[in-house]
This record gives sequence, structure tokens and C-alpha cells, in this order.
Amino acid sequence: MQSETPLLSMDLRVLQVIGKGHPDRTMISQKRSGSTIPVNALTLSEIQVALGEQESVVLNSIAHLVSSNLVESGRRNPTFLGRLRGEQEEWYAWITPRGVDRLRNEKGNEASKNTDSNANPIGLVASILEKLGFNMTDYGAGVALASLYSGYSAMEVASFIALATFAEDARLAGDDIRKAMMLLCHAQAVVDALKNAPAQGLMREAIFRNDAAAMIRVTTIDPHQEEWITRVLSDEMLAGKERVADRTF
Repeated sequence: MQSETPLLSMDLRVLQVIGKGHPDRTMISQKRSGSTIPVNALTLSEIQVALGEQESVVLNSIAHLVSSNLVESGRRNPTFLGRLRGEQEEWYAWITPRGVDRLRNEKGNEASKNTDSNANPIGLVASILEKLGFNMTDYGAGVALASLYSGYSAMEVASFIALATFAEDARLAGDDIRKAMMLLCHAQAVVDALKNAPAQGLMREAIFRNDAAAMIRVTTIDPHQEEWITRVLSDEMLAGKERVADRTF
């Protein structure tokens, strides 16, 4: 059997977002056979917000996914009354049954990779971070190794490095609203990705709660943001040291 062509990292991220769908929007899609199926479609702006990416990057990935029959897209015209109210034509995207199968296979492949995690724990931390939208630096690998030897799990180490990176980038962003919104969207996505880790035995509940709260606090512009940034970056492995990771989006 011929194996499927591996998805680009960005294409997979877009597919995962579209695959989740909109929790409160159900539309009817007509298949080529004439039958119809309900879909939880997303708009382009919703996909962009979830990913924190530019429109051209998202559209490029969607084009790849549509050509592979993993995603479908279409436009919905407003009703007559909608036009009178000023509503505009809206573009939507939704996952296909083949796309659902592909995501299921991707999860299965990842589970298979993780069974060999003890052989290369640093590699596992780097892999987790890559999926969360980070590239670990050489210094970050040293921090990860020290943390693993101290008894922290790979998921807990990845969470710590993600938090440190958010704090560093939030300090650099200052009062730039656009950068701050992108950071907050990324932080929310990471918290969402980690929320099931405690139940899966990959991360202690207390560490998840603390890291999740800190990720949101350091990326939210308010009177307490600088205090939270300083608190995170004052850790002895971070204070005055090199970056532990760089964000990839």
C-alpha cells in the first residue's frame, strides 16, 4: 500500500484547527453524490485568530488541503434581509471525512513515536515544543536536560520553556497591541493543547494550572503584566541567560 504524503507542519496545524470546527455553527454541505452532511465550518478570520498567522500563509495551506481533499471550502451569500442589514458574502472551510481519517492517523503515528521517548527525552521535549509552535535553542536544550534530571516530565519541561518564551516575547512586545494579541492567541492555543496532559499522566495537575495561568497573565496587557513577566524570568535558569526557545508563529 502506498503511504500518504507527509503533511507540512503548517498544513497539519491548519487541518487540526479546521478539524475542531466551530462549536456553535452548523452548516449543511452538499456532497457530489447529492447527499448532504452537517459541518461545523470556520471562517478565514477565525482560522487566522486560532493560528496567529497571516492570511496569505493560512490560504496557502488551505489550498494544499483542499487539493488533497482533506478540507472543503465554499461561500455563503446573505439572504435578502441580510443584505438589507449590510451582511456580506462569507467564506467558510470545513474538514472532509478523509481529513478526519488523516488526523486520526496523524495522532496514531504520534502515539507510536512517543513510545520510544525514554531513548531520547531531549528529543521528545523538542518534538512537543515544535507542535506547540516553538523551536528550542541550544541553551534551552541544556535547561531541558537539567529539568529532566530534576524529575520533571518532558511535557512539564516543554510547558516551562513555552512559558519562559512567552514572558521574554511579551517583554519585547511592550505595548504593541498587534504583537500582544498574537502572543495571547498563541498562549491560549498552548493552554488548550496542554489541558488534557494531566488526565493522560503526562503532567502534574498543579504544574499545568500554574503554567496555564502564568501563560495568560504574561501575555495579557494589564497593570500586573510586568510583575508576572519579572516573576517568570527571575527563575535561576532564566535570569540574565540566553533564550530557551523561539516562537515559530
